[in-house]
Amino acid sequence: MALLGERGVPPSEIVAFIGPCVHACCYPVGPEVIRAFPAEALKPHRDGTALCLPRAITLSLLEAGVSVRSIHAAPECTSCDSASFYSHRRDQGVTGRHWALVHLAP
Repeated sequence: MALLGERGVPPSEIVAFIGPCVHACCYPVGPEVIRAFPAEALKPHRDGTALCLPRAITLSLLEAGVSVRSIHAAPECTSCDSASFYSHRRDQGVTGRHWALVHLAP
């Protein structure tokens, strides 16, 4: 976000798409991670506390000034859907890689 600001892009012009990623259902975390995120991004989990990664990203974008109407998150959990996605956690590090493309309009 800082780099976009340096290039003259105001937060009001940013549209953010959060792709499929691990969700709280599959992302229990330890105390060191819990301390690094706002409570609103954490959820109860059968193994303790879990991080809702899409929510954490959304909160960060909102804090940077991006409008909630300009933030779109994919509903898929990459750990739950083994037929469609790789998951480092689910597959214990033996996995492929995802990729993304970002375009800055002139």
